[in-house]
Amino acid sequence: MVSGVALAVLLHVTVVLALLTAAYQAAEWLARRRPLAAATAAGIVVAAFFVLVVLLVGPFR
Repeated sequence: MVSGVALAVLLHVTVVLALLTAAYQAAEWLARRRPLAAATAAGIVVAAFFVLVVLLVGPFR
């Protein structure tokens, strides 16, 4: 049972790591090809992060 859970966690961590690597490669490619688009995308991601923080932390205040 424990080994099954460990394998499931390892699989999920591997998938998340692969997705993060792909996202980083896409961001690098975008930054090289279109710097303004990369800066705009970064701004949108940061703004979405702050909205998420406000929505998730707000109810606990």
